[in-house]
Amino acid sequence: MASLKAYFYRAADRLGVFDRDRALQSASKRGDVSAVKALLEAKANLHAQTDGALRLASWAGHAEVVRLLLGAGADVHADEEASLHNAVAENHPEVVMALLQAGANVHAREDEPLRYATSLSFPEVKQILEDWITKHPATPRLCPS
Repeated sequence: MASLKAYFYRAADRLGVFDRDRALQSASKRGDVSAVKALLEAKANLHAQTDGALRLASWAGHAEVVRLLLGAGADVHADEEASLHNAVAENHPEVVMALLQAGANVHAREDEPLRYATSLSFPEVKQILEDWITKHPATPRLCPS
């Protein structure tokens, strides 16, 4: 595994910034933790394309990569909470919880995450969202219901 990390580090180092950023997004979407770490070490921009790496990892359900990106400073609120919406829409409860714990706004877009979970019949995600709302009543509501 160390040689794979070294390979990605060297490859990212040889590429231009745009390519490094695309490589980070691709590795995040694939859930390739070693590549994501190497690309972050190589200074790939995790905020490229409105935190695209976080959005893609959330969409694909890669909770470990999501936590890694958040720990590196990814913006959980980027693109109107798109990462939370992606995780809910694709039924990834572990990712939903990681994003909420990082400060994602459960009430974004007029409570769209909960509406998605309800309409798509994702009971585990719906329960996580309802429990979060109950346990964190001070979470600001951006839009009136």
